[in-house]
Amino acid sequence: MLKPQDLLVCCKILSVELRSADSRPYSPRSSMRELEGIVWEVDSGSNGEAERELEVIEEFLSRETKIQAKWNYRQLASELFISLSETNKAVGRAIESGLLIKIGNDIRVNRPSLGKFIQFGAPVVFSAKVGAIARGIPTAHAAPSFKGDIASSSDMPPVWPDPLGNVRGMSVEPLYKSAAKAALIDTELYGLLAVIDVFRIGDSRSQQIARERLSKTLEGK
Repeated sequence: MLKPQDLLVCCKILSVELRSADSRPYSPRSSMRELEGIVWEVDSGSNGEAERELEVIEEFLSRETKIQAKWNYRQLASELFISLSETNKAVGRAIESGLLIKIGNDIRVNRPSLGKFIQFGAPVVFSAKVGAIARGIPTAHAAPSFKGDIASSSDMPPVWPDPLGNVRGMSVEPLYKSAAKAALIDTELYGLLAVIDVFRIGDSRSQQIARERLSKTLEGK
């Protein structure tokens, strides 16, 4: 049975594939800087929670090495803030489910299968509800990657509750507990997770826009 971290790992591998295909530069530190002040900041009123969260990310950034064109298990674990053993298990389950496929010595994303699962499987298997007002990182249609493409009838955007977030909105449980940190250091991954959340909590119109966005992403456009 698939677990939330399996989908997170698949999206991370897709992010690596997309950047590798068109030689897009990637720097976790640059991603953090790009999003600073837009979706995150350290608030002195967070009782030290934001500082502790940032310390975890900074600890990773201090170990940042040259980004490889091809992913490896240690890189995935580090950039997703999950253990190496859980990363191995997640990749194994994703292969069994058909979301990842082996091609020679490589393991790649089965993009048609991943696209279908994001649209029709994830909203059921990893369902989410909009909860109480919280401070957090904007997701779904409120994420920077959508840039106002999806209008909302609510003044309160959906957010992942997180002490580093600088947006007040309606809380949505992230796909996986480390998803918010992983998104802050990889804007490509952030965009994919936002699309997933549109299918988890969005209306039919929002989902149609997300479907078009996802299709272009999977095609590498």
